[in-house]
Amino acid sequence: MKISTTLVVRWFFLGSLVFCGFSFAPVRVVAQKGDKAVWTLSGQNPTLAASSAWVDASVFCGSGGTNNCGSADFCSMVSQAITQLLAVSPAGGVVDARGVLQIPAQQGGSMACNNNNGSPFPSSITLQNPPNAIPITILLPPYTIALSATWIVPNNVRLVGVGFETNLLGGPNCSQDTGICSGYMIEMGPPSPPQGQSCPFYTGIVIEHVRLTTQGGYGGIDNECAGSASYVNDVKISAPDGENLGGNGLTIGSGATNSGPYTDIYVQAAPGPNNCGVGAPTLNCVAVNAQTRGIHGVTCQGNNTTGGNGAGILVNASDNSIEDVHVELFYDGIGLGNTNSSAVGNIFVSNINAYESGTCGGVTNAVHVYGSVTDAVIIGVSNGPSQPLVSIQDDETETTIQGCPNSGCPNPITSGIYVLGRSDGGNTGEYSRFTTSPANKALYGNSSTIVPTWGTGSPAAGIQGTMCYTPGAIYSFTTASGNDSLYVCTFVSGTTWQAFP
Repeated sequence: MKISTTLVVRWFFLGSLVFCGFSFAPVRVVAQKGDKAVWTLSGQNPTLAASSAWVDASVFCGSGGTNNCGSADFCSMVSQAITQLLAVSPAGGVVDARGVLQIPAQQGGSMACNNNNGSPFPSSITLQNPPNAIPITILLPPYTIALSATWIVPNNVRLVGVGFETNLLGGPNCSQDTGICSGYMIEMGPPSPPQGQSCPFYTGIVIEHVRLTTQGGYGGIDNECAGSASYVNDVKISAPDGENLGGNGLTIGSGATNSGPYTDIYVQAAPGPNNCGVGAPTLNCVAVNAQTRGIHGVTCQGNNTTGGNGAGILVNASDNSIEDVHVELFYDGIGLGNTNSSAVGNIFVSNINAYESGTCGGVTNAVHVYGSVTDAVIIGVSNGPSQPLVSIQDDETETTIQGCPNSGCPNPITSGIYVLGRSDGGNTGEYSRFTTSPANKALYGNSSTIVPTWGTGSPAAGIQGTMCYTPGAIYSFTTASGNDSLYVCTFVSGTTWQAFP
């Protein structure tokens, strides 16, 4: 009897819990419409209130709403959303245009951006300057937006896509001659000021997680005057299949000091190896004309006629770092100091891979020091794989580190470290230099490499008294017996290797 009573009590208790659960479970609510909500105080009690720092641009599609914007103009919708944001939040905020999409039956095409002179930015923020800059973030949809004019991104505005699915498609007639374009798809701040005037100060202009596709004689992104907190990240810049860019993928003007870093950028300046004969105008994947916070992670593809003697990345300003770069089918991979009449110094270049592709040939010089360059450190440069191409060409000191014309050198030829200091200031024109590059004792330091180098190896016949080419070069004989393991190239009966005492 005791057991039965216990079971009855337990079943009654369980039934009560189930009943209570159904009685007090929250009712499912429909999706919230309007602004996002935040907690706020009303007297002593916290309540929910609309957040005015966020505006959903899809509400300006009309009756269609999110995912059903029909043929509504993208520029018009975003401009209205920004205006609404500033009306309720003078301190700025977020315009969420990710829901500005066409109905499923229309998807696969593009959304037009024609109204407001082809700009998504209302005139109220076009010319804003610090300290009155209003921070605005615009979230772009995973869709193709057809531009009809250059987008001039105002001060302190961030354009954020959702990866390469956010495709900004340039207009077919968007050239500088038409008056609706500056020669680029996107300007980070207004283009350069009139000649003789200095750049206005712009900051906080950001472009990231988008794809830019050009359709005419113009380039990708231009930053002439946007400085600190302005950067480009995770962006692909290319032309449609079979076409070339009509300008630089990314140009950093002389007024964009302290901008960056510029990271994860892929530029297809010209079609790949199947179109070797299709030339491109003189251009660079990236042109650097100001001190920046670095160019890191760039893939640059051209073809064997790209720019004639052009460089994938051209650096004409001091105090820059260029790292993690892969270049194909440009004459030079990295060019230092090509067009700047003043000296370019304090340059760090690291992890550069130049490569040939298909039948179009390779990059002639992975890194090319053109002239007026000092205090440059170049680490980890390779060029190849099969031709006697140059890893580092230094015109300043007439130094070449190149692949071997015969067998015996590592493939691809690399330069571990190349350091170019400064001239002695006298009439001799000598520079402080140092390099390490792999080679065997016969080809190591050959007549084309006239800079003292430190190499290693284990020649079977020894090295004492054998020919060398560069006085001052050092060789570590890794399997030598006794103490004779370090040799120096000296003028003794010609230039020969002599054991270091």
